[in-house]
Amino acid sequence: MERFVILSIIVFSIFILMLYFYLLFEKIIELIKYRLRKKYEDHIFDFVDNLVLNLEEGIVTENQIKEIKRIIDDKIKMDLFEGRIIYYFNIYKGEIIKKLIKLVEDIGIVDIELQNLKSKNIYKVSLTLKKLGEFRSKRAIEGILEALKIESTDVKYNAFLALSKIGDEKAFIKAFESLSGNILLSERSLIEIIDDFEGDKQYVYKKMFNSKDNYLASIFIKSASNFMDISLNEIAVKFLKEDNKEKKIAAIKLIGNTADVRFIDEIIKCLEDETWEVRAVAAKVLERFSDERAVIPLVKALSDKVWFVRYNAAISLIKIPGGIDAIDEVMKGEDRFAKDIILYAAQHIAGDDKNYEKEKLANILEKYKG
Repeated sequence: MERFVILSIIVFSIFILMLYFYLLFEKIIELIKYRLRKKYEDHIFDFVDNLVLNLEEGIVTENQIKEIKRIIDDKIKMDLFEGRIIYYFNIYKGEIIKKLIKLVEDIGIVDIELQNLKSKNIYKVSLTLKKLGEFRSKRAIEGILEALKIESTDVKYNAFLALSKIGDEKAFIKAFESLSGNILLSERSLIEIIDDFEGDKQYVYKKMFNSKDNYLASIFIKSASNFMDISLNEIAVKFLKEDNKEKKIAAIKLIGNTADVRFIDEIIKCLEDETWEVRAVAAKVLERFSDERAVIPLVKALSDKVWFVRYNAAISLIKIPGGIDAIDEVMKGEDRFAKDIILYAAQHIAGDDKNYEKEKLANILEKYKG
């Protein structure tokens, strides 16, 4: 027994020593890399700055091409070079971006990064996808689409982000269609990716609104609310008659965000929807229209059996033309639910910075309290 304990202590001590030397070795390697980066940084940054200046003038010298090839043969130098080039991708727009894309393609950096996508290291693949996105080269599309098959949230997110920056409409749509039934990303992440798409957004929206996957269609409709293109409302309005709740709510928000009065009657009709979430969203967005046609339907919504619908209806009534006059009539009535929700809404809108007839509303409520 004693021998076993001693042996265990020896083995454990050896393990601790090995771990210590491993960590020490990693630290030394890290320090060497850091010092090498500092050594090369100024030279490479100056080189890239001059290279970009030449690109703007449409001239890249043969000596610069030779220097680039020397740089990309060294991993540390290449990382510095890529980082500086990405900096210019982020601050420039227009014709110079096309020249930068051609440069990273011609000197072989895109091809090198495409090879890195074959790595079994998920972290390395994710980092590579980030770079390929920044480079915006359509040459990378097939490799990025292939990377989407990897079951990793981080990889999928960076692959979508890369395709968003590249801005190829068909590839972007194909990527989302491959998600059906296998969505690892949050709705918010997907909407942000769509919002940042650098290609023809209108084309993508029109295609994806009609996706067979209702969840994906609703996400694109929600993103379109941030795009503020009223021509998309003409497609979205048909979803108000569909049974799918998510698509219906997304379509209401899209039309409501643009306050497209062409479709106010369709939004008003949604106040009678069998789903309370749809009724609540419709009551909320009617505020944006500032249209008296919504007054009577909103007054009826004050008696809805669901509190959120009543509250949204009360807030909208306070803010739209003719709404406060209608509130005066409601306060004279016998509907306790309607009167209570108006009082509650008035208290919680007091600090709101939007314009409404504060004094008139206060006088009406004061009469009721008295």
